[in-house]
Amino acid sequence: MKPFFAVVLAVMLAGAGTSGAALAQRAPVPAAPATPAEKEAAAREREALRKRLDVLRKDIASREGERAEAADALQASEEEISRSTRRLTEIGVSQKQVQTELQQLDRRINTEQARLNTRQKELGALLRQQYAGGSLSPWSALLSGDDPHEMGRNLAYLGYISQARANAVNTVREEIAQLTTLQTDAAARRKQIDELAAEEKTERDALQTQSRERKRILDSIASGIQTQKRQADATARDEARMSALVDELTKVLARQAEEAQRAERARKEAAERAERIAREAAQRAAERSAERAAERAAAERAAQKVAAERAAERLAAERAATARLNERTEQRIEQRTVERSAPIPTVTAPSAPLVPEAPVPETSTALVVPATPSQPSPPPEPPAPPAQVLPPRPPVPEAPPERAVARNNAVPDASLSGNFERLRGRLRLPVKGEVVGRFGTARGEGGVWRGVFLRSSEGSQVRAVAPGEVVFANWLRGFGNLIIVDHGGEYLSIYGNNQTLFKQVGDQIKAGDVVAGVGATGGQTESGLYFELRHRGKPMDPLQWVSLQ
Repeated sequence: MKPFFAVVLAVMLAGAGTSGAALAQRAPVPAAPATPAEKEAAAREREALRKRLDVLRKDIASREGERAEAADALQASEEEISRSTRRLTEIGVSQKQVQTELQQLDRRINTEQARLNTRQKELGALLRQQYAGGSLSPWSALLSGDDPHEMGRNLAYLGYISQARANAVNTVREEIAQLTTLQTDAAARRKQIDELAAEEKTERDALQTQSRERKRILDSIASGIQTQKRQADATARDEARMSALVDELTKVLARQAEEAQRAERARKEAAERAERIAREAAQRAAERSAERAAERAAAERAAQKVAAERAAERLAAERAATARLNERTEQRIEQRTVERSAPIPTVTAPSAPLVPEAPVPETSTALVVPATPSQPSPPPEPPAPPAQVLPPRPPVPEAPPERAVARNNAVPDASLSGNFERLRGRLRLPVKGEVVGRFGTARGEGGVWRGVFLRSSEGSQVRAVAPGEVVFANWLRGFGNLIIVDHGGEYLSIYGNNQTLFKQVGDQIKAGDVVAGVGATGGQTESGLYFELRHRGKPMDPLQWVSLQ
């Protein structure tokens, strides 16, 4: 990282100027601009950091996938806990029923035993009376020789006694058989109680195992994700700082490139201007040379004309001399003609040759303006400070537990019935406990409250706030074991984070019926019930519908 920061600092110092002219007026900046190799090294450094961040993000995505798998395992664990808790509850109910039946059997056994004792006593008394009265039978009555009428009455009495004795014996036998059956049933019930107790122990052991497994999964999820997020936050801050420095480097390089373009344009304009000046100077020199040549030609033509005129004069004089005698008049006319046509001879001094101007040499790209004594050059501006690198922020502490805003000490009972909309203000919260948060206010872990959270001990009974039908009873991510009750008129009540669900979809319930047991499922670490009221899918403030006690 050190070479890269050195490059950035050098580039930022080199980019302190604003224009080519201003740079020419300043003292040279001691730090050299970043070289292409240093720029490539910085780009490679940044690319390596980005790749590292991408790897970490992929790792986080993989961890999120593992978290989803862990959430599925958590769902299975919490569903198993719910099943075990429900089975324990059912076993408890069965134990109570069997115990009640056993008590009833014991009471019936005691009753039948007392009745049997009474029957046996009655039968014993009857036998004693018969024995005391002597042996009486139909044959003895017929052979006694007594009065037939008396004998008939005795036979009738004997029949009554025999029938009574037979009935008493049958009754005793039936009661003995019934007592035996009751004792057998009682023994079966005791055996059933023992089996239920053993099953309860097995279920409790399984529940404890699942609870430990759930805690392990939650701890593993929380630890792994927290560590990954801290690493991701640290790497994101590093990448942000790196991006800020690279952005600053990019701006400085862009300014340098723009200044270089302006300098190149100025150099080209100066070269074009110098070329144009040289071209114009050459053109003017050529024009002046042509003018001098024309003047020399004109002077030569004038001299030739003078010489020709002088020769003509001499020839004319000779002709005049020879022909003076012949035509004097003609000579005078010719002489006047020559005098009129001959110009005054003048000698023009040849002009000095013009020396063509030397071409203007190309100026350098840097325009150096010497400082005058009256105006000293201003001191160089200080270099721009390097980009500030922020220190990593300390980890944000976990949010403290939500503070209770109220406490509920009453639960629903079976007295509430009728149209749900008319129950506004008369409902009771589903469980006793502290009311945490208010509807619509910000939650400590983010978001807003769409219901209320009732902090309560694990296993507390969750009761339905009004009559209705269970339309959902299952595990839902974020809400754990969730149950939803339809109260008609598009009104729903929602109970989340339960440990156990005691009702199933389609169950008809009354106000005050126990529908679930308080827990900390769905990723919650605090035991309690999450409760919502909704109308046509829109959340409502539960505290406006209930009467806190």
